[in-house]
Amino acid sequence: MTADATTDSGELGILRSLAKLCKGSLGSKCIIQLLDEFSHQGPNGTHQCLVFELLGPTVDMVTSDYYSVYSDPEESLEPDIVLKTSEQLLKAIAFMHEAGYVHGDISSRNIAFTCSHLSQATKEDLFDILGGPESEELARLDGKPLEKSLPKQLVKTAGWDNWTDEDEENLRVIDFGEAFLQGTEPRMLAQPDTLRAPETIFTAKFDYRLDLWRAGIVVRHLRCCSSVGMLIFVLDRFIHA
Repeated sequence: MTADATTDSGELGILRSLAKLCKGSLGSKCIIQLLDEFSHQGPNGTHQCLVFELLGPTVDMVTSDYYSVYSDPEESLEPDIVLKTSEQLLKAIAFMHEAGYVHGDISSRNIAFTCSHLSQATKEDLFDILGGPESEELARLDGKPLEKSLPKQLVKTAGWDNWTDEDEENLRVIDFGEAFLQGTEPRMLAQPDTLRAPETIFTAKFDYRLDLWRAGIVVRHLRCCSSVGMLIFVLDRFIHA
């Protein structure tokens, strides 16, 4: 986390609470596992660092790659994959809601596949699947020296160039940065226009059912790599025209 987010974020507390409730629940197995956490003192202040289980690519990465190869609109992911992924997502959401929490940012980018088959992989094998690390030196446009608070280089996110689907892999819901306790809904919620739930447009109010709308968009994305959220975007533009 950034230094300014460390103090205000309730993500760590929510993850800890969910971890205590995980035993015996099928839905809890679809929540990312927090392994450790520690603080790091940097030039911008104190950063809260969270250590999670090793996960594979997100649903967004997998579907985008799949539909970029199969451009025929009749082509789609296998029905059993869509069903399994959808079922696990809904179980995860049900577990969170029963525990009293709302994720607040369900999307194909915040759902990742497990990669248990890589737990014993060598570094060379990992790089073959992830793609080699790519970095670029950071420089100011005006040529002046970088501030001490800035990194010397930027590293590209792993691309999972040679990822192969495994039937035994499951999904994990990740990124609880927007999560909140039911009954303590924030005044504002960061959400892309194409994923906005209707109630946030018509009433500017929302509750746990926000997660269900967003889950529906994910299921549609799995099936045909499109989003009903675009309709909401057009509707919003029409309302405020």
